[in-house]
Amino acid sequence: MEYETIDSDQIDDIMSGTGPRLLDVLRRLEAPPPTVVVKRKKTQRDDRRELAASLRAGAFAVIDRPHTTNELESLLDVLRRILHRHYAGRWPSAPESRPPPNTNFG
Repeated sequence: MEYETIDSDQIDDIMSGTGPRLLDVLRRLEAPPPTVVVKRKKTQRDDRRELAASLRAGAFAVIDRPHTTNELESLLDVLRRILHRHYAGRWPSAPESRPPPNTNFG
């Protein structure tokens, strides 16, 4: 059996239009989940456009694709904040049994 290989740049090209559509679909759910957009490095102008579009579409956070231990720690910190703020520190469950979001931002 022969498999075709696809490098990460090809995957990025394929997925480039998918992210915004997926955010739009998730935003329309009755109980939309918090989303984190992990983006690749682009020009500064494209980065700003992607950041603005993602936040308008309801993303909880937008971060660069992690390449170092520190960047991975930043991603984990974002996920911890999501668990704390949206799920009161518990693993997500079915929408009807979710506690109300924490509105204390302090």
